[in-house]
Amino acid sequence: MSLGSYKSRKAMNFAEIAVTIFIVIAVSFILLAKVFGVSQESDVIYNWKESLAATKYSYSVILLTQKDKLAEVIKSDGSMRNINVLNLFLTTLKVDSIAAINQHRSLKRYKYRFLNGQKVPKESKYYVEDFVYSPDGNIMVGLNWMNETCLENNQLCGIMVFDMNGVKLPNRFGLDVFGVNIYGDRIEPFGTGLSYRENQLNCRRLETGATCSKFYLMGGQFFK
Repeated sequence: MSLGSYKSRKAMNFAEIAVTIFIVIAVSFILLAKVFGVSQESDVIYNWKESLAATKYSYSVILLTQKDKLAEVIKSDGSMRNINVLNLFLTTLKVDSIAAINQHRSLKRYKYRFLNGQKVPKESKYYVEDFVYSPDGNIMVGLNWMNETCLENNQLCGIMVFDMNGVKLPNRFGLDVFGVNIYGDRIEPFGTGLSYRENQLNCRRLETGATCSKFYLMGGQFFK
């Protein structure tokens, strides 16, 4: 085989591989669209808005009436801290789908991903391990409290992640998973502080989709 033929064949192999990868990605997103039907979009966004409002209310009540208790809890044993903080939220949340959360059942096997399909690594800001969920499995809430002194200076305390349809697929940011940053004095959805365009760019199939949490609240269209 001549050198020219070899290079031509090698180029064709790369082209074939690229085409194959593109087809696999395309098929994956078609299947996702079928799993997560268009009819569910409005319900998911509505429930996300309601859950966010309820969580903000709950945190404001905690800061007003149980701040000393929260300060005590966040300095407790690390293995139980997240669950103990979530229990404080459960005492004030008034939305039925969240108020009934059962903290006694484990969700250690539950996994969620970024919109592009990549796993959320443990070192990621968006990683949460401790989840609780409602008995009917409709909504799950996870917490990772990372800062023991944030209440003193209103710094970032941690994050909360919500899966709006429980363990059911697709379990991906921007589709059924959303999240918030918890500060010492407030709660804000991921993407707060970014422009509409910046959130939109992240809320695409090859991105993480984390800032869809704010993008949909700004009137952005559901991921397509």
